[in-house]
Amino acid sequence: MDHIVKTHAKDQKITDHRDLLDRLLKQARMQALKYKRKHPNELHIHLIKARNLLVMDEAMLVGKGSSDPYVKFACFGENKKSQVIKKSLDPEWDEKIVLDIDDPKQFVEVEVWDYDMVGADDFMGRVVLPLAPYSDKQRHRAWFPLLNKKGGVDKDKKTGKDKPRGDIELAVTWAYEP
Repeated sequence: MDHIVKTHAKDQKITDHRDLLDRLLKQARMQALKYKRKHPNELHIHLIKARNLLVMDEAMLVGKGSSDPYVKFACFGENKKSQVIKKSLDPEWDEKIVLDIDDPKQFVEVEVWDYDMVGADDFMGRVVLPLAPYSDKQRHRAWFPLLNKKGGVDKDKKTGKDKPRGDIELAVTWAYEP
């Protein structure tokens, strides 16, 4: 009889544990649904890398020259900056940036700069991201061509052809975070 009582108590604990797990899972699902309906309030930007950037620091004696790029993020008065990658025209950052933004009419300015130890840093290119396309709360990963300060493409003075400033790869998710 003691064996049956112990087994029953053990079965009851397992059942209680399963009930608790079921309740917790149900609460988690309800919470997820609740947050899914909320408007996004945090923009998560994964700064992955850039390619084919302009040479901003000419080589003094031998070589092709390079740049020391970093990226500035600005939106609605909030500013963030990446680390500087020394001597690279194809830098890899793999950095996560989070901006508190809840207005779909806003946009994020992403600018690439060349760090200079002496004198002012040099502008290398920019991209402007409107937030509305990211309101689906999905992760969007893409390459973006860098444009000049006016948002256009420079022309080569000799050939008249487009003179690219390079590209930047970003993964953007605009989500609701409690």
